Amino acid sequence: MANQYDLHNMELNDNQFDVVPAGSYRFRVADMEEGFYTGKSDKIPNGTQQLIAHFDIPYTNEAGEYKIASVKATFNVYTKALFALRQFAESIGLCKENGKITADLLEAPKGKDGVCEIEIRTSNNGNDFPTVKSCYPPSKAPKKCANDKEWKNYEKGLTPVETEEDPF
Repeated sequence: MANQYDLHNMELNDNQFDVVPAGSYRFRVADMEEGFYTGKSDKIPNGTQQLIAHFDIPYTNEAGEYKIASVKATFNVYTKALFALRQFAESIGLCKENGKITADLLEAPKGKDGVCEIEIRTSNNGNDFPTVKSCYPPSKAPKKCANDKEWKNYEKGLTPVETEEDPF
């Protein structure tokens, strides 16, 4: 994950966490996990298997600071939602467009790069959070993304601390 916090001694301020603005972003898959849907929805059956991807997304916040956000993308694994999982697999090169996915989806995506569309949603308690709206196959990905400059530093392995004074 991009950020590590001391969960035993943490102070939270209202503005401690930045929200990645809506837009198209380059991402790298940092981690994958399996889960099961346990919410209340008339569209998603309870107990539905989920594939959860953690995307590292470099960006610049409103204060002009270079950051790396960890954004979670949840893919529900059932017939009506498989298109989103296919978009993700196409985006990171695990299958050709409209092709078959032949990979371990918990291991193969780690370290792969893609492009996604981020939208901002508001939780029940009124907090805004970024969520992955969709992933783009390479042929349909935007030529320019909101984080193209930051991506260059990220690909070089530079962290926000190393680029704090002159991020670009």
